[in-house]
Amino acid sequence: MTFIDLCRANVFKWLYWSEKRNCDAEGPVSVECRALTKVFRRGRNMQPKSLAAVKKAMKKPLLRFVGRPHPDPSTVSVIDVEGVRCHAIRGPDPIVIIHGGGFVGGTWLGYAGYANAICELSQRGIVFVDYDTNANHKKQVSQVAKVLNAVNPTTAVADSAGGHLLLCAYEDYDVAASKKTILFSPVADPSCSSDSFKHNGWCYTNNICENGNPVGEAMFEPNITKKLLQSITTRKVKRVPPHTYVWASGNELFADDARYLGTLGATVDVSPALPGGKFHAWPLWDIPEANSTLCSIFKP
Repeated sequence: MTFIDLCRANVFKWLYWSEKRNCDAEGPVSVECRALTKVFRRGRNMQPKSLAAVKKAMKKPLLRFVGRPHPDPSTVSVIDVEGVRCHAIRGPDPIVIIHGGGFVGGTWLGYAGYANAICELSQRGIVFVDYDTNANHKKQVSQVAKVLNAVNPTTAVADSAGGHLLLCAYEDYDVAASKKTILFSPVADPSCSSDSFKHNGWCYTNNICENGNPVGEAMFEPNITKKLLQSITTRKVKRVPPHTYVWASGNELFADDARYLGTLGATVDVSPALPGGKFHAWPLWDIPEANSTLCSIFKP
């Protein structure tokens, strides 16, 4: 049984509640954020080992277990954009969202609460791209490019591997949001050879903590993550669109990927590495740090 299987059995909510209850209320990091990092670390011994098992686990929508309210179903529709399935939330000037999930996971079920939060904060519509997570990287890039070309959004948002797809679509098809590209914890180099990947991954592997709070990577076993990404692509991003803004945490494996995008012209904010602090793609989760980040970006 994997950690995500336990989450499906509602164990995640219980673990999260238990950790929150035991967290000291004082400190620079919220109780909710510290509790989540502890829950993630508790799952480190239940990580799947084989590549097939990793891909299967990534299909399961972990985000729904500690997530935000989903949108009113009457405002959501499944649409076809140039042959690509998408979910849309009605509203003006729609924001295009490209989800992460290691190229093999990520679903509307897992991301609906996050998409709804962006919709409500920005008072805009959403087009969520359901690219084919069973397809190869090249086809996924082409699907993202088709949606960007058809919708012609002013704003595009992506997290993790979704950021890699979005940037490759820009490189290969010269499509991008006309005003702003927003990336949370993007993967820029799937070779996973950066210093942050090695150091923060070492902290995870050796379960390094300070006063019980995880130091470095909290969520992803580095060797499994590297194996998964390299099974899909080893392509390193080489260009970013104008007006690209990147947020990442100093705790995560891909902190240096964000810094690298800064050398290509992106505006980058890598938050300090704090024990139990922000983790990979934290804006997706319903915690104070996430809500603060999203408000600073999307609230008019």
